[in-house]
Amino acid sequence: YGEELICKISDFSYSEYKLDMEEIRLTNMDANLIKYQGDSVYNYQFITDYFIPTETIKDTTPSDFKIGYGDLVLDNIDFAYIDQNDTSKTKGMNFAKLNFKNASGTFSEFKIQKDTINVTIRDFTAKEQCGFNLEKLNAIVHVSPLDIKLDSLYLKTDKTLLMGRYSMHTNSWDSYNDYINKVYMDANLKDSCYVSATDIAWFVPEIHGDLNTISISGRVKGTVSSLKGKNLYLAFGKNTKFNGDFNIEGLPNIDETYIHFDIKNLTTSRSDLQTIQVPPFEKDKRL
Repeated sequence: YGEELICKISDFSYSEYKLDMEEIRLTNMDANLIKYQGDSVYNYQFITDYFIPTETIKDTTPSDFKIGYGDLVLDNIDFAYIDQNDTSKTKGMNFAKLNFKNASGTFSEFKIQKDTINVTIRDFTAKEQCGFNLEKLNAIVHVSPLDIKLDSLYLKTDKTLLMGRYSMHTNSWDSYNDYINKVYMDANLKDSCYVSATDIAWFVPEIHGDLNTISISGRVKGTVSSLKGKNLYLAFGKNTKFNGDFNIEGLPNIDETYIHFDIKNLTTSRSDLQTIQVPPFEKDKRL
């Protein structure tokens, strides 16, 4: 339900089997996809069922009707995706109980093929109930059950800035429930990027409480539990800078983590090292 839905149609011809939608604009709307406790389907299933044909013989004749999609403009949209059967608790983002507020932005150049979506996102903003605050997202996006890719990426939160390319590769959507071990990440980041551990903790709650922020550029790939960096530049504090490669195995359990650095250049200071937090991060322990 919501305040306003506007659809601008640029061309329609029944005889030519053609419909071109220039823009669809949604303003001040709430959308809730919910799987209620004890149910196996979401609350929109009755709509899906309504459009299921009653004939037992399927018409396999391809439709000649062509639909062109223009821009989808969101203006202050609240969106929830909730599975009430999920009883897990986390300090980070719960992918079974997502709840976004004040989502706004423009989605264009839609291409939808079976379970794969390609779209260009401009000026997207949203806040998730866990505390993750997305101030701006621009990207050319590819989404499927096996991967999510963001090219020409510009992502800014209140604590992080990422520019470049980023992708996540999985076996299925269920892999995101074990983000640490089952989501293979590949990031190629430009200069001037910086990452806050506070933002990472929304996806890796085991590091919740870590307040460090580092500047970063270069290539990082792997899962959280098996991570590699190539031609990487890292900097934090006033004096610490690193150029080189790394291989980290075992995160987030720092006591059982193996870290190997191939250092090309490294400078640091005692005062910077003393600001590094160590587990348990919530107790604000330092080196």
